[in-house]
Amino acid sequence: MTRARRYLEAQGSTVRDVGATESYDLDATRPGERLHVEVKGTTSAGAEVVLTRNEVLLNADRYPHTVLVVVRDVELDRTTTPPRAGGGRTRVVHPWAVAGRTSRPSPTATASDGRRGTGTGRRSGWDRRLVG
Repeated sequence: MTRARRYLEAQGSTVRDVGATESYDLDATRPGERLHVEVKGTTSAGAEVVLTRNEVLLNADRYPHTVLVVVRDVELDRTTTPPRAGGGRTRVVHPWAVAGRTSRPSPTATASDGRRGTGTGRRSGWDRRLVG
């Protein structure tokens, strides 16, 4: 969450953590634009991430005002309790669409990172890129 917040603030956004009350993690606003941001962390390469039903529904409802931030290749130190996360690379995808979107989302679905052509490819001030 910290990496996502820092990235969005560096892009000129005001960022609020709404994860406790909404089905997405961060609300990012800047003049004339409000984005709904989902943040996922994974120890894998991050080509796909698991989404809840509510995350899929929100994406369908708010697209293209959605951002997916994936912190991938995270290293976990399991010698501590709880395990401690470190490292990783951040990928920002905007806008992002759920791969294989249907009118009836399953309890979980996957979101592609955009490298397989599932995104729109539209570029904006929030274009997809690796950061961090």
